[in-house]
Amino acid sequence: MKNTTHRIKRFFESIAFYYTLAVIICMIWNLAIGKTETENRFLVGLFLYVILCHAIDIFLGSIDFKYSFSYHCLSFCAYFVFLLAFGVLFNWFTFETSQVIKLFCIALPIYIMGYKHNFSIEKKEADEINKILNEKKEE
Repeated sequence: MKNTTHRIKRFFESIAFYYTLAVIICMIWNLAIGKTETENRFLVGLFLYVILCHAIDIFLGSIDFKYSFSYHCLSFCAYFVFLLAFGVLFNWFTFETSQVIKLFCIALPIYIMGYKHNFSIEKKEADEINKILNEKKEE
């Protein structure tokens, strides 16, 4: 039960982290190009996209990949394809080569920062578990 509660807690923390990170980067981008209005449709679409990404992550997490790199390549490609689909669906951008390249240049750093964030959390948890196990061994 505790593991399920922990996973649910991490799920919501992760959604909040990615959502906030994407909103901040988009706001900075819009300010840099002189766009100051905010559209609720974008924020709702982004929220739905982040939830979909987590569903993809849960699905891909159930697959046993031989290499971590394979997992990350496949997950980023899946995220990016769905980002393109959501972009067209919610009219976030025009589907032109330059727009896709710009989107890629925004999406890749978000993915990398998110991976590093999640990795650091998992490392802390593993260190805490190892510390507890070592203390029990010494007893």
